[in-house]
Formats: sequence, structure tokens, C-alpha cells
Amino acid sequence: MKLTKELEDAIKNESANYLKDIKETSQYGNLSKEERDALGAFFTPPELCIQMLEMFHFDTIEEFAQQDILDPTCGSGNLLMAALIVGSSVDPTYPERVFGNELSESTLNIAIKRFVNYCENHGLGQYGEGFWRQHLHQGDALGKDESVNSLEQNLKDWGLIDPLPNELDAKEWSSLEKEARNKYEQFYKNNADKRKGIVHYKKRNNLS
Repeated sequence: MKLTKELEDAIKNESANYLKDIKETSQYGNLSKEERDALGAFFTPPELCIQMLEMFHFDTIEEFAQQDILDPTCGSGNLLMAALIVGSSVDPTYPERVFGNELSESTLNIAIKRFVNYCENHGLGQYGEGFWRQHLHQGDALGKDESVNSLEQNLKDWGLIDPLPNELDAKEWSSLEKEARNKYEQFYKNNADKRKGIVHYKKRNNLS
């Protein structure tokens, strides 16, 4: 699946506006770098979200829009927002296929507000806060924090079939996390100019 320049620009513009809106407030602003690393709290640039969507095995956007999408560690929703922009471009009911799981309650609230604002401003006002609180749940994808739902419980609540071919234990999750870190590092090396902007944003927001 190849995204049009119009869709790529829409994803980048939404991300830029989101960063502008939160200004000096960050979902991870109260955490140290070590704490963010332990949580797997990565900032996903819009360019990387676009690459990830294009790697999905669909020939057309119409085919993509017919499938549910779940991000088990959605953060403030960068990947899911990119998917929403793409899917809703061909199907105005696509928000009903978007699901996210996030451990941090404060980060989840930022994501919910972000999705509500986007829908209000793009003719999708029927998908308000109540809707997104049903589709974006607090939960622990690794099953280590018993104070919140597990990802498995949230999947049951949503009526979704677990998209993973089999259950992943902590060791396998750790391996996937390491692979993701390597891909992020390679992405930043290949996008030095864009990385300067991200580093500037982190410094401005007192992030390391």
C-alpha cells in the first residue's frame, strides 16, 4: 500500500499541530530517560508512522480501511492517528476500527483528547470522548502491572481476536523491543536533518 502525498502531508501536519498544541507539556515530561526506556516510551515520528502503514500487506487504502487496527502500546496515538487519517479518507466510519492500549493513564488521556479534537475538526464529530474512551483503554501489554487490565482483557472487552499468532512471553517481547529500538536508531541515522528537529523539541521540553 502506497500513501498519496496528500495523505502523507495530512499525517505530518496533524503531528506538527499536535506538538504545537502541547507546547512544553509532554506525556513523558515527568519521567527520566531511564524510566521512559523501561516503559518502552518512544516518540514515533510521522515519517516512521507512514513507513509502518505502507508495510502493511494491503494493495489499496480501501482494503486497509476494512480491517481493525490495534496498537498494544499506543502512547499518545501517533501510529493510530496516522491510520485514522488514512482509513477515514475512504470510510467515514473507520474510527470504529481503531483500538489502542496504553499503560500510562495520563498519556492515554492525551491520546483521547487528541482523537476527539481531530474528529471534531474533520467532520467526524459523532466520535466524541465517550467513543474514544471505549476504544482507547488503559492496560499493560506485558501483563506485569496487576493494577490495570491486561492486553488480553482489553481484547476481550473489545470483542477482538488477538492479532498475534501466539502468546508472547516476556523474553519474546524483550526481543521485539530490542528489534524496534534498532529500527528507530537506523531511522534516525537515515534522517539526520529530521532528527535535529526532534532533538530540538526534546531539549525545549526538557527531555533527554
